[in-house]
Amino acid sequence: MKIKTVNLDWRVLNYDWNQHKVIDANVFYSDTPERIAKEIRSGRIKSKEDLHFWLNREFQYHYWSRAEYEIMVGDLGTKLEDLEKIDVYRQLKMNMDRIVDYVIQKMEIKFDTGK
Repeated sequence: MKIKTVNLDWRVLNYDWNQHKVIDANVFYSDTPERIAKEIRSGRIKSKEDLHFWLNREFQYHYWSRAEYEIMVGDLGTKLEDLEKIDVYRQLKMNMDRIVDYVIQKMEIKFDTGK
C-alpha cells in the first residue's frame, strides 16, 4: 500500500511558557506520518477505526492531564476560582473523527474494505 508522507498540522490552543501567552500549537510531531505508515504496513492499523484508536492513544499519552498542556478558560467576568481548566487532549477528543478524516485524506490512505 502506498502512503503519502506529508506534514500533518492540527492546531489547538496552548500556553507557551517562554512567550507568556496562549498560542496555536500543532499537535502532530514531525515523525507522526512515518509512524502511522509503519503501523499500517505492519498490519496493526487496518481500518479507519484502528487509526482512530491509535491516534486517540497517542494523544492521550502526550497531552492528557499534563500541566504543561492545560489552560484556564472563562469569559472576561469570570473569577479566577471559577475558570475551567482544559487540556490539549480535551480539545482533540471532541474533534477526533475530523482529525482521523484529515489524516486519511492528507496522507491519501486507502484501507482495504474487504469487498
